[in-house]
Amino acid sequence: MARQTPAGRVPIRRRLQLLRNWELFNVTFFLVLLAWWIQATAPSTWFVTSFSVGLVCYLLLQGGVYWHIKGQSVAHGAARMPEYFCTLFTVLRRSSVVLLIGFPVIASIAWTLSLTTVREIAWSSALTGFAALEYVNYYHYQLMHDTENDVRF
Repeated sequence: MARQTPAGRVPIRRRLQLLRNWELFNVTFFLVLLAWWIQATAPSTWFVTSFSVGLVCYLLLQGGVYWHIKGQSVAHGAARMPEYFCTLFTVLRRSSVVLLIGFPVIASIAWTLSLTTVREIAWSSALTGFAALEYVNYYHYQLMHDTENDVRF
């Protein structure tokens, strides 16, 4: 027999699904944009930009996973996140830090070996800045969701 969902949970579940889907759409959007850019411009250098886009996508995927798990918790009437959540997100948080720290290393190596340009470094740095903001949003201070207004909602 199907479990009845209290009426108040339906809008929250839909909102969590929307947030999850939006994060996953953005992953696809960034990857398509990267593929288009490589195809359209045939850049002589694109490794650093690809790393940055990959980093942004990795963090956006983490957001999609978070909203999915949170939505599943709400759907099943759980007040807390599942047991595996803390371990999973500790691993994701640490790996994100390693990748964020890895960007300047990779960019420096590419620059030293003349595998990149100033323009690519600038664009890649901006993308990595966006990834850093996503990291802060997910793991330190909610910049966009689960703010006081969201909790009241």
